[in-house]
Amino acid sequence: MRENFKELPMGVRDYLPGEAALRRYLENIFVELVAREGFQEVVTPSFEYYETLRESQSETDLIKFVDRTGELLALRGDMTTPIARVVSTKMKHRELPLKIFYAATVFSGNFSGRNKLREFKQLGIEVFGDITSKLESDLIKLMAVYLRKAKVKNLEISLGHVDILTGLIEEYELFNHFSEIKDALNQKDYVALEGIFERAGKSQTVRESLVDFLQQRGGKAILKKAKKMLSHPKAKKALEELEEVTEYLISAGVRELKLDFSLVRDLNYYTGLVFEAYTPYLGYPLGGGGRYDTLLKKFGWDTPAFGFALGLERIVESIANSIDK
Repeated sequence: MRENFKELPMGVRDYLPGEAALRRYLENIFVELVAREGFQEVVTPSFEYYETLRESQSETDLIKFVDRTGELLALRGDMTTPIARVVSTKMKHRELPLKIFYAATVFSGNFSGRNKLREFKQLGIEVFGDITSKLESDLIKLMAVYLRKAKVKNLEISLGHVDILTGLIEEYELFNHFSEIKDALNQKDYVALEGIFERAGKSQTVRESLVDFLQQRGGKAILKKAKKMLSHPKAKKALEELEEVTEYLISAGVRELKLDFSLVRDLNYYTGLVFEAYTPYLGYPLGGGGRYDTLLKKFGWDTPAFGFALGLERIVESIANSIDK
């Protein structure tokens, strides 16, 4: 071996037999579960045209390269956009709802903070067609069932809706600050959030009221408070949808729920209900998902969709942390 040999670049790793076996076991549980529910697997290329993938992710999140023909390509950063492309161009004439699953490696150009890896595996499902509140709750329950089977301890599922924030921004005329508000919420940085509202010219009373509202997390009781505060039609409709899905989930035996008015997720294609799965044995989400009604239109098929993705490495890490403690 040469003296200056470098074993691996930052953000990638090897998996030795014990951990590789656990990963395979957890993947097999997922595949068997979703296949029984009627989901069919789709496999897409690891890289596509950069312009296709940038529909859902920022330039810094994608690993780009130019091939020998001069085409600008990128490694896929998530699976939702490639799946949306496939079903829009090759499967839209099939019977609806169309139920797809995947177990695929994805890549990230931004591996700072909670994104420790540049290469990681996602387990996920996507449904296309008539998306009802009952179907949304069934899919969230499916995620919860899988995570229980995977022996994830102290699971918590946070539910939110992007139109709660959209309604607030329109009602309080915060259009020019949308991106930075969303960034602050994703980081749970409420000090920065109040600073944004101050720069937007909002009074101290309004600032404090907005920050207090967006920090609300809890059960169905917080919906009553929200209904009193929110008057924008979009936000009120979002609360109704959130309440309906919550009631379905509780009646279906999913008790690990927390409503979170600040939950917006960090991908830009979500248009409705959003959710994330957590455990105290991991400092970031196991995964999450939500509704996206406009992404497929970019590929020529105007239909609503709903899905979720879980990080296999994150599940493994949470299990290891729970055993250690």
